[in-house]
Amino acid sequence: MGLGHGPALPSIFAIGQIYLAYRLGYFSKKGQNQADKEDIRELTRLVETAKKEFDNEKAKMLSDLDVLKDRKVKNYSQAQQALINFYTDYNTWVQELNKFRPVGFADDDIKKINKYHSSKAKIYYLSLPIIF
Repeated sequence: MGLGHGPALPSIFAIGQIYLAYRLGYFSKKGQNQADKEDIRELTRLVETAKKEFDNEKAKMLSDLDVLKDRKVKNYSQAQQALINFYTDYNTWVQELNKFRPVGFADDDIKKINKYHSSKAKIYYLSLPIIF
Protein backbone atom coordinates (compact mmCIF):
# COMPACT_ATOMS: atom_id res chain seq x y z
CA MET A 1 0.00 0.00 0.00
CA GLY A 2 1.10 3.53 -0.16
CA LEU A 3 2.69 5.89 2.17
CA GLY A 4 -0.59 7.03 3.63
CA HIS A 5 -0.94 10.10 1.48
CA GLY A 6 -3.74 8.77 -0.66
CA PRO A 7 -6.81 10.89 0.16
CA ALA A 8 -4.80 13.94 1.28
CA LEU A 9 -2.97 14.38 -2.02
CA PRO A 10 -6.11 15.04 -4.12
CA SER A 11 -7.33 17.44 -1.43
CA ILE A 12 -4.07 19.37 -1.50
CA PHE A 13 -4.16 19.34 -5.29
CA ALA A 14 -7.78 20.64 -5.29
CA ILE A 15 -6.90 23.38 -2.79
CA GLY A 16 -3.90 24.34 -4.94
CA GLN A 17 -6.09 24.58 -8.04
CA ILE A 18 -8.63 26.72 -6.20
CA TYR A 19 -5.84 28.95 -4.94
CA LEU A 20 -4.34 29.25 -8.46
CA ALA A 21 -7.74 29.98 -9.97
CA TYR A 22 -8.32 32.66 -7.34
CA ARG A 23 -4.88 34.22 -7.94
CA LEU A 24 -5.31 34.14 -11.72
CA GLY A 25 -8.78 35.70 -11.39
CA TYR A 26 -7.41 38.28 -8.97
CA PHE A 27 -4.56 39.29 -11.28
CA SER A 28 -6.83 39.17 -14.30
CA LYS A 29 -9.31 41.49 -12.56
CA LYS A 30 -6.48 43.73 -11.32
CA GLY A 31 -5.13 43.96 -14.88
CA GLN A 32 -8.61 44.81 -16.19
CA ASN A 33 -8.98 47.51 -13.53
CA GLN A 34 -5.61 48.99 -14.52
CA ALA A 35 -6.65 48.98 -18.19
CA ASP A 36 -9.93 50.69 -17.25
CA LYS A 37 -8.03 53.35 -15.29
CA GLU A 38 -5.80 54.03 -18.30
CA ASP A 39 -8.86 54.24 -20.58
CA ILE A 40 -10.57 56.64 -18.18
CA ARG A 41 -7.42 58.80 -18.01
CA GLU A 42 -7.26 58.94 -21.82
CA LEU A 43 -10.97 59.77 -22.13
CA THR A 44 -10.66 62.47 -19.48
CA ARG A 45 -7.70 63.97 -21.32
CA LEU A 46 -9.66 63.99 -24.60
CA VAL A 47 -12.70 65.60 -22.95
CA GLU A 48 -10.57 68.26 -21.26
CA THR A 49 -8.77 69.02 -24.54
CA ALA A 50 -12.09 69.40 -26.37
CA LYS A 51 -13.43 71.58 -23.55
CA LYS A 52 -10.36 73.87 -23.68
CA GLU A 53 -10.64 74.18 -27.47
CA PHE A 54 -14.34 75.04 -27.16
CA ASP A 55 -13.65 77.63 -24.45
CA ASN A 56 -10.88 79.21 -26.55
CA GLU A 57 -13.14 79.40 -29.62
CA LYS A 58 -15.96 80.82 -27.51
CA ALA A 59 -13.67 83.49 -26.05
CA LYS A 60 -12.43 84.42 -29.54
CA MET A 61 -15.98 84.67 -30.88
CA LEU A 62 -17.08 86.83 -27.94
CA SER A 63 -14.08 89.09 -28.48
CA ASP A 64 -14.88 89.42 -32.19
CA LEU A 65 -18.52 90.14 -31.32
CA ASP A 66 -17.47 92.90 -28.90
CA VAL A 67 -15.29 94.48 -31.59
CA LEU A 68 -18.15 94.39 -34.11
CA LYS A 69 -20.58 95.79 -31.56
CA ASP A 70 -18.18 98.63 -30.71
CA ARG A 71 -17.78 99.45 -34.40
CA LYS A 72 -21.53 99.47 -34.91
CA VAL A 73 -22.10 101.76 -31.91
CA LYS A 74 -19.32 104.06 -33.12
CA ASN A 75 -20.81 104.18 -36.62
CA TYR A 76 -24.27 104.94 -35.22
CA SER A 77 -22.81 107.63 -32.98
CA GLN A 78 -21.00 109.21 -35.91
CA ALA A 79 -24.17 109.08 -38.03
CA GLN A 80 -26.17 110.62 -35.22
CA GLN A 81 -23.60 113.36 -34.74
CA ALA A 82 -23.56 114.09 -38.48
CA LEU A 83 -27.36 114.42 -38.51
CA ILE A 84 -27.33 116.59 -35.41
CA ASN A 85 -24.64 118.84 -36.90
CA PHE A 86 -26.50 119.12 -40.19
CA TYR A 87 -29.82 120.02 -38.60
CA THR A 88 -28.18 122.40 -36.12
CA ASP A 89 -26.60 124.24 -39.03
CA TYR A 90 -29.86 124.07 -40.95
CA ASN A 91 -31.83 125.53 -38.02
CA THR A 92 -29.26 128.27 -37.61
CA TRP A 93 -29.54 129.08 -41.30
CA VAL A 94 -33.35 129.17 -41.14
CA GLN A 95 -33.28 131.42 -38.07
CA GLU A 96 -30.82 133.77 -39.72
CA LEU A 97 -32.92 133.75 -42.85
CA ASN A 98 -35.96 134.73 -40.80
CA LYS A 99 -34.04 137.68 -39.35
CA PHE A 100 -32.86 138.89 -42.70
CA ARG A 101 -35.35 139.96 -45.36
CA PRO A 102 -33.76 140.60 -48.66
CA VAL A 103 -35.50 142.83 -51.16
CA GLY A 104 -38.18 140.90 -53.00
CA PHE A 105 -38.50 138.21 -50.34
CA ALA A 106 -42.18 137.98 -49.41
CA ASP A 107 -43.80 136.66 -46.24
CA ASP A 108 -45.17 133.75 -48.25
CA ASP A 109 -41.60 132.69 -49.04
CA ILE A 110 -40.74 132.67 -45.30
CA LYS A 111 -43.86 130.60 -44.60
CA LYS A 112 -42.82 128.11 -47.32
CA ILE A 113 -39.35 127.84 -45.82
CA ASN A 114 -40.78 127.30 -42.31
CA LYS A 115 -43.23 124.69 -43.64
CA TYR A 116 -40.39 122.92 -45.43
CA HIS A 117 -38.28 123.12 -42.30
CA SER A 118 -41.06 121.58 -40.16
CA SER A 119 -41.54 118.68 -42.56
CA LYS A 120 -37.80 117.96 -42.60
CA ALA A 121 -37.58 118.20 -38.82
CA LYS A 122 -40.11 115.36 -38.52
CA ILE A 123 -37.99 113.22 -40.87
CA TYR A 124 -34.91 114.13 -38.83
CA TYR A 125 -36.41 112.83 -35.60
CA LEU A 126 -37.61 109.67 -37.32
CA SER A 127 -34.24 109.06 -38.96
CA LEU A 128 -32.15 109.11 -35.79
CA PRO A 129 -30.88 105.60 -35.18
CA ILE A 130 -31.91 104.04 -31.91
CA ILE A 131 -29.05 102.46 -29.97
CA PHE A 132 -29.77 99.95 -27.27
